[in-house]
Amino acid sequence: MVLGEHARISDLVEIFSEGADIIPAYVEPQKAFFEEWLATPKPPYTG
Repeated sequence: MVLGEHARISDLVEIFSEGADIIPAYVEPQKAFFEEWLATPKPPYTG
């Protein structure tokens, strides 16, 4: 997800993936970003 943009299908991630390239994310930073994203104005949705 990007601040100021609508969410896209390509923003989805596999939450149960494993591997050396996987960087774990903690809940609090994710929640803080999501709340900031919600509060950010976005252009009209065009589908």
